[in-house]
Amino acid sequence: MSSNFDIRTATEHSTKVTNSLKISINGAHADADLEKPLWAINWFNTKSKFLYSLYGLLVFPAVKRAGAKVLFKGHIINNLNNQTDSETTPYEKDQYQRDTLLIVCYPNAAAFIQMVRKKTFQLFSLLRIAAVKNFTFGFTKRLDTANQKIRLPKRYNGSCQYLVHHLQASRDIIIENQDNIKNIAEKHAVTFYFSGLREAHLDYTKNHSINSREFFIDALFLFEAEDTEHLESFKDDVEYQLFISKTQNSGLYLFARDL
Repeated sequence: MSSNFDIRTATEHSTKVTNSLKISINGAHADADLEKPLWAINWFNTKSKFLYSLYGLLVFPAVKRAGAKVLFKGHIINNLNNQTDSETTPYEKDQYQRDTLLIVCYPNAAAFIQMVRKKTFQLFSLLRIAAVKNFTFGFTKRLDTANQKIRLPKRYNGSCQYLVHHLQASRDIIIENQDNIKNIAEKHAVTFYFSGLREAHLDYTKNHSINSREFFIDALFLFEAEDTEHLESFKDDVEYQLFISKTQNSGLYLFARDL
């Protein structure tokens, strides 16, 4: 199913990779602001953990120079979609499931473009291509006002568990429900850790043909709790199920944190 967002270009940042290939970041709606921080959502399946770890090690200096920082990296431990009543919740079977989530904050679109135009970054990206599949990537605007620390990559040693919820819905529905979602989460001792609203997408222009990087996510929510029981009770809350009924292609997954 296609996104509910208006994909008219608001602004664009681009770079020429080769004589025939250009990469650009385009606003996902008319009022998109690409000069402010963008939270990149990397949602993918891993083919080779070794190659992806090597890729991460090699590109880290470039990410650091770009002023980017990691908010979260984790892997799936359970798909909750099949545990929900399909007659009341519009889930589609696992076509949108991925096993890894990485959220990275870039200072702005220009910082990302400056990073990817480097030949060394482009070379190292061949490792990522070999290491992952079903790579879904796009940029969001952060809606929540929480002050979770963003950090340079390091192994996570905490004990918290996480619930990932990606969805498609209109911007109005997503924005107007933020406070209510936070209140529902607090009833279950759950923290609304991150809320990202689709802001921009990545395009490739080759020989005058434009292709967009797959990004079917209008919003991505990340919730944190001490155990999975609290997260599942929150997910099953009648009020949260009512919100889900207003969305399309929702996917809910339990995740363990790596970074």
